[in-house]
Amino acid sequence: MVDSKRYQDWLQKAQQDLEAAKVILDSEMELYHIVTFHAQQCVEKAYKAYLYFKGASSRSHDLAELNSKCRAFDQEFNEFFDSSTELDAYYIETRYPADFPLNISKEEAEKSIILAKETLEFIKEKIRETVA
Repeated sequence: MVDSKRYQDWLQKAQQDLEAAKVILDSEMELYHIVTFHAQQCVEKAYKAYLYFKGASSRSHDLAELNSKCRAFDQEFNEFFDSSTELDAYYIETRYPADFPLNISKEEAEKSIILAKETLEFIKEKIRETVA
């Protein structure tokens, strides 16, 4: 499989991860770790969309690193550095069994969705500004 290099495809996948997080949060099941994973994935894909839009790319999954690469194009990305590092904690720890699993609350899951939505909307706006 070869990843798409079209930024629109990455934005679409980011939006789908955000919507999946919302659906899972609203379900009767308390799958908060999966909500936070999808929030992290939303931001990862949004950052990669921006990088592709700028003619760059990255294979990294590290949101802080991706944020830094985006910041090289626009310093306003610095506003999202702290939330990126916060969401980074949900990447590996929510995907695999662990001796000491994260105990994620509903409030943390809700916050992760807010952070993901804010980041995704910021990136969409940055792209719109450039395209317009």
